[in-house]
Amino acid sequence: MKKLLVNSLIILFCIVQQSYNQVGWNLISTLPERHLYSVFFTEINTGYIAGGFGTGKILKTTDGGITWSETTFPVHSLHSVCFINANIGWTVGAGGSIYKTTNGGTTWLSLSSGTTLNLNSVYFINENFGWVVGQTATILRTTDGGVSWSPRTFGASAGDHLYCVRFVDENVGHAGGNGFAIRTANGGLEWRHVTKFTPAPVTSIYFTDYEKGFVVSERYIFKTVDGGINWTFIEYSESLFSIYFIDSNRGWICGNLGTILKTTNGGDSWITQRSGTEYFISIFFKDLLHGWVVGEGADGGKIFKTTTGGTLDVEEDISIPNDYILLQNYPNPFNPKTTIRFGIPEYSHVNVTIYNVLGEKVAILNSTDLPPGYYEKTWDAKNVSSGIYICSMETRSVLKGNVLRNIKKIVLLK
Repeated sequence: MKKLLVNSLIILFCIVQQSYNQVGWNLISTLPERHLYSVFFTEINTGYIAGGFGTGKILKTTDGGITWSETTFPVHSLHSVCFINANIGWTVGAGGSIYKTTNGGTTWLSLSSGTTLNLNSVYFINENFGWVVGQTATILRTTDGGVSWSPRTFGASAGDHLYCVRFVDENVGHAGGNGFAIRTANGGLEWRHVTKFTPAPVTSIYFTDYEKGFVVSERYIFKTVDGGINWTFIEYSESLFSIYFIDSNRGWICGNLGTILKTTNGGDSWITQRSGTEYFISIFFKDLLHGWVVGEGADGGKIFKTTTGGTLDVEEDISIPNDYILLQNYPNPFNPKTTIRFGIPEYSHVNVTIYNVLGEKVAILNSTDLPPGYYEKTWDAKNVSSGIYICSMETRSVLKGNVLRNIKKIVLLK
């Protein structure tokens, strides 16, 4: 391990302080550095942001985010930061860079990662056990605080990348890639695919316990309550980037156009607010009241803070559709698997069936009663010939008895 004392340039930034909503989210800082990728607070006054473009940077505050000092690093950018107490933390970034501090960010040591690939996310469960993921399916594992790192694999396909990683304990953890999630139950020694989501990157993943977890991928929020075997989803109007839960019920998501979503019932429903900035990249809460979100605005990096748990001006429930909806399958055309997504506004019996062009039944994807919400089913057509098929969703309201039918044309190309 090579010790590197990073040149530290302390700057007290000129602050633009503007209060948008004293009981919600307040813009507390506008910084010259626009590229802010990851935020982490060790207590309500002391926090860190990883970022930079052309030069990697760690920003530190000791007054809750009003003023920030800057430490520069000899790398293109830093993408993620994680602390396990007030003194010990890690940051990762471009070119396989990993740095560690043991004195609250006063100095940083360069750690040997064994790779020159870009590293996107770091997570430590304690002083010893940590994981890093990144470009070209990179997974690194340490059991000695970062002194040494061992690469791990998961049967990746060409072009697979990993963007986020988080662990429930020393054994159980999850990582997100370009449209998929993987899971380990033995501390990262072995990984397996959990499911395939959208083709867009899974930019954030968070499990509140061994069974309940959430994935953010572009405009979708995916939720599981059985450890990743089955997933439901909510589709939002804007791209979403980061998710954080403070307990099993209360969590937040941030995204494009200043979007902040909040749940108080474990993701069953969400409320949403737009703050007016261009986009938010990372969100973090220290307790039920104190939270921060960072991103990019037209005139610099933006830092918003709440001291009320994120009480919002504009609330919109996005968890339940207003009508019965059958979305176009993805991918389409496909070979041999495709995902069928649908939503129902009330408790209904739902039949999702695949027919060929002759009207013959080919597959039954669902034939059960379901509560209101969004759902997805996967059709594996490996035993079916190429051609045009019809996906039919027939619903019958349990309360009203009315029957509706939606269809989509899907194409299998082998």
